[in-house]
Amino acid sequence: MPNIDWDNIESEMGGKYKDYAKNGTYTVKCIGVEIKEVGSNGSVVEKFQFEETDKDKFPTADHWISRKNDNFRAYHQKNLLVALGASEANARLAVEKAEAKDFDYAVKAYETAFTALLKKKPEVEIEVFSDGKYSRAEFTDRSVAMPHGEGNKKSDDTNIIEDTEEIDLSDIPF
Repeated sequence: MPNIDWDNIESEMGGKYKDYAKNGTYTVKCIGVEIKEVGSNGSVVEKFQFEETDKDKFPTADHWISRKNDNFRAYHQKNLLVALGASEANARLAVEKAEAKDFDYAVKAYETAFTALLKKKPEVEIEVFSDGKYSRAEFTDRSVAMPHGEGNKKSDDTNIIEDTEEIDLSDIPF
């Protein structure tokens, strides 16, 4: 095993890590997107990345490209393109071209469209919030924001189900 120069490694690597921004709303530049398949069922996630500030880095805003609902996929992707600075007409045209073939083609087309659009580093407003022990981000634009509000938080006793309460199965969406 070679000798390890710990002083050099510490000066090179140590202390360069930033914490995620605290919970709150921030105006940031969206600088990239990573689109990849996750899991074993073919789910595809879009991980929108944001420019760091001098003191903070930001978690990604994750959105899913629906494989099951074509109309939702087209609508949501169009709204994301508009939220990131595309005109309504250009966003619709991009979605129409992306959806012209199969799902895999659409994923690649969306990646191309977002990559081109994000070269401009559009400024967007995001909310950073805690989701259990992890920090997450979401666009504040209601046309694209995924739900994560007060109903999902367990900060008080109103979300705790007592053993004596029955769950109404008709409220479960599946």
